[in-house]
Amino acid sequence: MPPTPPGVTAFDYAYEYQGQPYEGYAAYPNGAQAQAPAVFIGHTWTGLGPMEKYRAQQMAALGYVAFAPDIYGKGIRPTNDEDARKAMNNAEKNLTQFHEKLDLGVSLLKNLGKGPSVNSSALFGNGYCFGGQMVLELARRGTPGLLAISSFHGELGNLTSQANDRFGKIAVQVHHADLDYQKAAGLLNCEDELRSHNVEVWSTHKYGNCAHG
Repeated sequence: MPPTPPGVTAFDYAYEYQGQPYEGYAAYPNGAQAQAPAVFIGHTWTGLGPMEKYRAQQMAALGYVAFAPDIYGKGIRPTNDEDARKAMNNAEKNLTQFHEKLDLGVSLLKNLGKGPSVNSSALFGNGYCFGGQMVLELARRGTPGLLAISSFHGELGNLTSQANDRFGKIAVQVHHADLDYQKAAGLLNCEDELRSHNVEVWSTHKYGNCAHG
């Protein structure tokens, strides 16, 4: 993991959900004025790791308060595809808890307790792989204060029903690999979802000769 950029404070952030320990990651710009914009960073199916942590640092270097929540729980960091799929499926199978964990992550981002205060009406979401699904779920549920999300090689399937979507005015950006296992149909279904809910600002970007991730 590269060194922390100058002018950035970054640290592991311990918290609890239903009495169990979780460990997210936070970063903020030093000396920033109050009411800074903020970024929610969703981790891949291998759990919160160095990539998401460095993304948080990069966002902080650009002036954002950043927080990457831990959806699996402290110490649950799969090291192979089989374990990663099991961890992701386990996180998704109780949708109420999954959404509660996402909402808790947003709340912690808004109320970090260190660094500049956050403008709770200027929230953004970046997500990678499983994290792409996280930020899409935040958008689908019309998360208060969320202005825009970007999904990078994300899980695109809707976990509930499009009938429950309420994107509101949240802008959506989706980055998708042409050789992704979800294939072109996965992206087309996502586009249909965005179109059918009259999302005002959305774009999809497909990368040729690229695989998932």
